[in-house]
Amino acid sequence: MQRWHNEILVNNNEFLHFICWVIDSCNFLFSVQFTFGMLLVLQMFTDSLIAFKTGLLSSFGVFFVYFMAMLFKDGRPFWVQAEVRAYSNCLYSFASPDSRQFIATFVWPYYFMQLRLKYATSSKTSTGSKCLNGTIIGFIVFFMILNYINGVFNGVSYLYQTLFGNFYGFCYLIMCMVFD
Repeated sequence: MQRWHNEILVNNNEFLHFICWVIDSCNFLFSVQFTFGMLLVLQMFTDSLIAFKTGLLSSFGVFFVYFMAMLFKDGRPFWVQAEVRAYSNCLYSFASPDSRQFIATFVWPYYFMQLRLKYATSSKTSTGSKCLNGTIIGFIVFFMILNYINGVFNGVSYLYQTLFGNFYGFCYLIMCMVFD
């Protein structure tokens, strides 16, 4: 699977550079540093309990992401094949599971669900609430797809690394919501 992915990257490198240059802002939006900085800002200016709880759970989850990355030691595509150029600001760290996909799958959906559980109205006929829910969920899914495209087609991570990051984030989200 890695050889097939490397061939696609080598053949389409210039076109993918243009696409990933546009999408590269997702690397910043879902980076660990920006996410924890935003949670700090949210803690100061919004519901501090939910932001603090999300920050604690997120830091514990990111710790396990980096622990699993050290455990699996899967390289990045531009490490394995010399013709693949990575156009993003990629740190030289192992990529399995992808921490940006974990953040996209866990942190912002968890924060949104906690806010909705605390402040949602009980009226089931509120169209404004349904519109807000749909809009926020749409933005989360849209940025998750952009982050996925940027990671895979930019030569930063393999397909299974991003899917493993999504799977771990989703399982961690379910676990945190059940035990909350």
